[in-house]
Amino acid sequence: MKSLARVLVPLLTLALTLPGAAQAQLFSEDFESGGEGWTATGKPEVLWHVSLDGECGSVTRMACYNRFPKECNYRTGGSNSGAFLSPVFTLTGPHSFVVQYDYLQDTDEGALCVEIVNEADGKSDTVVGCTCCSNPYNATELARASGAVPNLHYWRGKRVRLRFSFEADPDGNFTMGYLVDNIRVIASGPPEVIFTEDFENGAPEWTATTVGLYYVGPPLWNVSSAGECGAVTRMAAYNLAPAACDYHTPNYPNGGKWTSPPFTFSGAPPYVIEFDSWKDMNAKGDAAVLHVTDPALGVSSSGGPFANSSGIQPLSVTISNPGFWNLWDGKQVHLEFEVEADPQGNLGSGWRIDNVRVKNSGSLLAERPATGEAAEPEPANEKEKEKEKEKDEDKGDEDKGKDGLFSPFLGGWSGYPSLSLDFTRRDLRIDFSSEDSGSIPRTIPLLGARLKSW
Repeated sequence: MKSLARVLVPLLTLALTLPGAAQAQLFSEDFESGGEGWTATGKPEVLWHVSLDGECGSVTRMACYNRFPKECNYRTGGSNSGAFLSPVFTLTGPHSFVVQYDYLQDTDEGALCVEIVNEADGKSDTVVGCTCCSNPYNATELARASGAVPNLHYWRGKRVRLRFSFEADPDGNFTMGYLVDNIRVIASGPPEVIFTEDFENGAPEWTATTVGLYYVGPPLWNVSSAGECGAVTRMAAYNLAPAACDYHTPNYPNGGKWTSPPFTFSGAPPYVIEFDSWKDMNAKGDAAVLHVTDPALGVSSSGGPFANSSGIQPLSVTISNPGFWNLWDGKQVHLEFEVEADPQGNLGSGWRIDNVRVKNSGSLLAERPATGEAAEPEPANEKEKEKEKEKDEDKGDEDKGKDGLFSPFLGGWSGYPSLSLDFTRRDLRIDFSSEDSGSIPRTIPLLGARLKSW
């Protein structure tokens, strides 16, 4: 044990200094062991239960809201409702708390309601769904839902449960209901910048287009030079510069979109879009807005219209507020700055934007494959494949646990009375705790493998 400690301590020190080291998985459930510690309630009968593999469309063992084994539906002859309450865990961490789960939804209407519940007094807050923001897409295969815990100041440090609940009206209800799996509650690491643009190198990947009726000339969006029409540095601008410092197209209304290159919303929601704005347009008849658009789904979310300003002012738009269904998690999107102007006036200097930045509310743990199996890089060539095969044969299967993980318990060392280890082929997960530190999960490399936080 002492020799292992000498090897691990410097690596643990390194892990604690790396970005994202505060990430931690606070709670997880895949129901493969039957959902021990969960509590099901319902009216007029209890429909929540843990399925068997393949039951009523279950991919593996899953939490289900339906009438199996009587029927693969949730029809009770009238309205029905039920809740599935998790075991207790504690919300600890300096940043955001995110709830993620996989689901299959086959219901007439409505959505699952996911809440965080205070074990001490029963107070709750919505994390996903409930009366707002139901998922508009019934899933034909496993889909991912996620949401951020709101009111962090209140919830941090609380002993809590997750409550999954569903309500159905008396009509229909012949389909298989709601199926949930692979639940995780994650304390995120620090916020991250996931997209940024200051236009100092131009905007080679941005696209300017003309929109609206009547005016069909070249797009008015351009990248202004420092000092051009009042620009402080290079900025994206909606005006006719350098020919004119206005956006006047005689007798015609005009409009245009300024579209960013694609980027992906990653990490913990909510996501915040920040930018500098200098708008000098007619107060009536002209509008400047920002859209976040997913071209694959054809959906968007908008901020604005934004007000005029006498100079540059910082603005921000929040996407997927805590307590709302996070439609944007993992989606590849574009930003679209859009102007619509009527034909009157238009003698101001237009709309200028700069220093665009998109942030998440925290970094998240690396995703596992949907099967729950430990991710493995593909060997680069046949020799590496043979080496990997020899390693697997040497290891044997006697210690192999669920999900391909090896899970010996090593005990602790001085200052850290609790230490457990999960081995994959290349990584070592360490959950150690002390009276001073609390539980601090980390993953460090074995045998020279790359370091990754968990």
